[in-house]
Amino acid sequence: MQQVRGTYSDFMERLARPAGADHFAQQIAAIYNGFAERQERLGAEFEAAIFSDLESLYEV
Repeated sequence: MQQVRGTYSDFMERLARPAGADHFAQQIAAIYNGFAERQERLGAEFEAAIFSDLESLYEV
């Protein structure tokens, strides 16, 4: 039997997205962006304490 047409199927593309999926993704992105905008440096003293001995934070 000879193949008459291609094997591509747009089945997955035709599936309906759940209602509100795009809105949910936008809400999560807004929450993440809000957290990112409020980030502050911890200060020179804290950074010096953490970064002076990074190796001790990990087990070998």
